[in-house]
Amino acid sequence: MRSCVLFDFDGVLVDSEWLAFCQTQTLMAERYGVRLQAEDCRRYSGGTEERMARSLVERFALPVTPQALCAELSAASTLYESDALTLMPGARDFLVRLRRQGVRTGLVSSTASRHILSTANRLGLVSLMDVILCGDMVHRHKPDPEGYRTATALLHAAPEECVILEDSPVGLQAARAAGAFTVGLCQSRLRQDVSAADLRAASYAELCSPAVWARLDLPAGPESDG
Repeated sequence: MRSCVLFDFDGVLVDSEWLAFCQTQTLMAERYGVRLQAEDCRRYSGGTEERMARSLVERFALPVTPQALCAELSAASTLYESDALTLMPGARDFLVRLRRQGVRTGLVSSTASRHILSTANRLGLVSLMDVILCGDMVHRHKPDPEGYRTATALLHAAPEECVILEDSPVGLQAARAAGAFTVGLCQSRLRQDVSAADLRAASYAELCSPAVWARLDLPAGPESDG
């Protein structure tokens, strides 16, 4: 039986990826005359600002260093301070149910801690997580499994005891390399290829259904809550 569930943040707990991309799209058009397309959002989702900045500088031969562009992108981002960013429907209920049943929980993101921690606190997530790991707390980012391996070690859990929820190919690659049971969640506006996941779900409500809960192999089915 599995006893630990780890969550990605962007696209899994909050529907942030498309909104964040729109801010990047606006900055690139206004400052560099670069017109990013919708498919670019999928290209960069699941990665870090640093990786995206390097790619943009190389692709469009921009007259700026990747480090400087990364700083611009970070300074221009207001998404994580916005009240428009809310939890995915059903996410809080799912987390409360897990913790009520003794399942340990963690948040593992490639996004910087200055964004994740303030937003998680505002959304009431901090008290629902046993561990939070952000992009600047590890040396290697997704698709490297370091973040997930570190989280499972902090939770004193073996990889096979863990379920990991992801929404992107990059995140799923990291989760699979960590040795966990993977769930591809397709609840965000940006729908990505999650075919590599062990299980795919359209919503948190689906994860709570008896049949899917049984496949997750977590303690006590949700039908036993009342």
